[in-house]
Amino acid sequence: MMLIRCYDSPMIREWYSIKSRTEVKSFDLFEWTLKRGLILKSDRQLYQRRSDFGGAELKLAAIKEGKSGPTISNGKISNIDVFQHMMLEVLQQMNFTFQLLLAVDTFGSWDKTANRWTGLLDKIDSGEVDVPFTEFTILKDRAEYFDYTWAISMPRNSLYIREPEMNNFKWKAYLRAFSSDVWISLGALLLASSIMLYYMKVKIEKTNLMGNSFMKNVLQVWGIYCQQGIPNFPRASSLRTAIVFLFFSQIIIIAIYSAFIISDLTTLSTTLPFETLSEFVEDGSYKLTILRNSAEEIMFSTSQDPVYSKMSKMLKPHNELPVSGIEAFRQLCNEKLAFYGEENKVKKISTSEYPCKLTMVFTNKNRFMGFPLAKNNPLRDFMNYYIQRFKENGIMNRIKNMHAQTHDNTVNGFHPVEFSDISVALAILFLGFVFSILLFLLEQMQYRIRICKNSGYTVV
Repeated sequence: MMLIRCYDSPMIREWYSIKSRTEVKSFDLFEWTLKRGLILKSDRQLYQRRSDFGGAELKLAAIKEGKSGPTISNGKISNIDVFQHMMLEVLQQMNFTFQLLLAVDTFGSWDKTANRWTGLLDKIDSGEVDVPFTEFTILKDRAEYFDYTWAISMPRNSLYIREPEMNNFKWKAYLRAFSSDVWISLGALLLASSIMLYYMKVKIEKTNLMGNSFMKNVLQVWGIYCQQGIPNFPRASSLRTAIVFLFFSQIIIIAIYSAFIISDLTTLSTTLPFETLSEFVEDGSYKLTILRNSAEEIMFSTSQDPVYSKMSKMLKPHNELPVSGIEAFRQLCNEKLAFYGEENKVKKISTSEYPCKLTMVFTNKNRFMGFPLAKNNPLRDFMNYYIQRFKENGIMNRIKNMHAQTHDNTVNGFHPVEFSDISVALAILFLGFVFSILLFLLEQMQYRIRICKNSGYTVV
């Protein structure tokens, strides 16, 4: 930049060159007169004055993700994700035109043997690419060689695994409807009700103790709670009142119990083998994979965190690491693997492209995402200015809302009821038959013993 005053003009102009230095633009900044001195002609900031780059061409390149990526037609770029949309708005505000290069396989890392960067970072460092059309994790190691724009996002890191099979309705689910305290209370209520009816019948109806056995009252109360009727309704109003209240209580208890059981039936969900990174390490049954030459690979090799140190030992060999999210998900579906990555990169892949159903384990680790530029690139300050301006004006949030998913792309297929789904109900029915037969045999034995005692015969 230079300040120029021509010999025959009172104007002091700001001269600056565009990207290729083949074109010079000027801006009237001051007027210099003998009477009034310097007069400021514009109060616009530096980045506002130079917002127009005159249609200079920028070379962009993205990372291959999914089946489709950004395309350019008639100078307009389409099929972009939320962060590419943000970058495009910033560059269009600065009046650039674009040349979209072929997508690159990997983000890139430092090759110690060749003493150079690989992947997209190598193209940025060599000048083949002016601006990456993919956001990068801001890392200290990279910041020594590249100038990052201000962070445009702070997504979470997540762990992805193949979704485990849906849990069948477990036997213990019939007991899970109530807590242990409630079950104990119900058992105490059943026993207390039986004792109360037994006592009232003895005192009110003057019934013989042997003829009105305690077990008979227990079965009668149990029958009430199983919504069965009473063969002989008592005449005493006190007994009637007690039995009516038992009926009302069983209606309430059965309704609550049924609601919880139905809720369990309709909300069958998968149970994850782990819910945190520490549990993942302790589980030890999964191997770990990440994207090759990604920020995760650098992070695992340099992190001092004990959990990450243990996770690094679970990583697949470098040459077996996937280069794209789709390849990583194929590995997850074919092997017992967990994929560790940043959730925004996963969201770029349509769920219809997933080879199988995946589930995610959230972590409390976040990262800052930005766009790396070649060292000392003058565009960075201009891009930072508009990124901050768009954040303050709400444009960034508006772009995020435009790309927010409003529906799930997964297709829910029809799954018929299998034998395992009704095995618990069949088992209860079978046990009921077995228990009934055993009671029948016991009653037959008791009857034979009583007949033999009355007739004087010995039971063999």
